[in-house]
Amino acid sequence: MITIIVIAFLALLAFVMFRKYYLKHWSDNLDVKISILQQELVEGETGQLEEVVTNGKRMAIPMLKVAFKTDRELEFEKRNGSKTTDMYYHNDVFGLKGGERITRTYSFVPSGFGYFRIDSKEIIAFDIFFTVKEIMELKED
Repeated sequence: MITIIVIAFLALLAFVMFRKYYLKHWSDNLDVKISILQQELVEGETGQLEEVVTNGKRMAIPMLKVAFKTDRELEFEKRNGSKTTDMYYHNDVFGLKGGERITRTYSFVPSGFGYFRIDSKEIIAFDIFFTVKEIMELKED
C-alpha cells in the first residue's frame, strides 16, 4: 500500500515539475513568421502568403495553434481552419518536434487594391497532457 502511495506521489511530483518547466520554456527559441511574399500585386494576380514556424529548442511542442487575420479582399482558397467575415481569419495547427521547421505557403488573389497587411497574430501552445494552454501575441514585423 505504501509503495502505491509513493509511486503516485512521485508521478504527481514529476507531472508538476514538467508543467512548471514547460510554462517557463515553451516559447524559448520559438519563431513564427507570417509574410506576404510579393511586394506589389495587381488585381487578379496570384500572390503567396508564407507561414514559417521554427522550434529551435530540443523540447517538443505537441500542439501549437497559429492564428492571424488579414483583409478580406485577399481571396484564399476555401479550406478548413479559415473563415471570412469582416476580415479573413486563419488558424493553423502544428505539432513540432525539437529543432523542427515547418513552412506552409498559401495562394491568394486580391479582389481589390490597397495596402494589405497581416493583423492580430497570436500563438497558442498546449503541453503534452493538454492541461496547460499558453497564449502569446506576436509583434509586428
